[in-house]
This record gives sequence, C-alpha cells and structure tokens, in this order.
Amino acid sequence: MRKRIILLSFLLCVMLFSFTGCSNNLNKSTNTEYEVTLDIENYWKYLDWDKENRVFTGVLVYALYDEVVVTLRRTLSSEYCENTFTEDYEIKLNAAGCKKYDVKEYTYNQIKSLLHYEEAYLGSYRFDYEIIHIAGKVLIFITNN
Repeated sequence: MRKRIILLSFLLCVMLFSFTGCSNNLNKSTNTEYEVTLDIENYWKYLDWDKENRVFTGVLVYALYDEVVVTLRRTLSSEYCENTFTEDYEIKLNAAGCKKYDVKEYTYNQIKSLLHYEEAYLGSYRFDYEIIHIAGKVLIFITNN
C-alpha cells in the first residue's frame, strides 16, 4: 500500500511538472526594438525638462537614450534696455536620458555690462531658456511573451 502511494505521488509530480514547469514556451518570447530619432518636434514625448531645477529626465524606463545632446540657449534681457545677451550650452544626457546641468552665474555688475546698460540702476532682468537643437536616438525595448 505504501509503495502504491509513493508511486502514485511520484507519477502525479512528474505529470504536474510536465504540464506546467517544463514547457518550451518560455523561450519563445519576442523582443521588439523601436528606434526614435529625437528632434525639436518630438522631444517632449521622451524627455521632461525642469527649467527651475535645471534637470532633464528621460520619461521611459524601458528605453536607452543613445548619444542624446541638447543645445540650450539662454537669453538675458531687461525691460529697461533693448540690448540682449545670449549664450548656448551643449548638454549631453546619460543613457537614462537624465542630466542636471549648470549655467554660468553673473554678478549684478556683470549683467549690466553684458546688457551694455550705462545708467545708474538696472531695475530688473531675466533669463529665458530655449531648446534650439536636439540630436540623438531613443531605443525602446519591449518584450512580448
């Protein structure tokens, strides 16, 4: 009787594993790769730009950001004069599409000089940021089982 129970348990385990655990369907998953070339028109779908904290963040966790370079233009202006000052920054993002970047800081006297403002007091000024160019690719990987 005990041999029958052991034999029956063994056969039950073998059958159970043959139906579930030993399936060849596990190796039949397909990997699909999409490649998107980034530009000014479509970058907002794949990158988040926090201007206040000066951070770019890739929004896709299942993607590789390949050689993505953002050219950023910073413009200094004031309502008290017509002159402006612009400078460009080239920011290389990492493979996750992220980068915290720094810009040059100016003193009040340097800002007056950059704007060619000769009066005694410059009331206010501001910096505006604009993306003027983006190059690189986003490689998106999706696994279908």
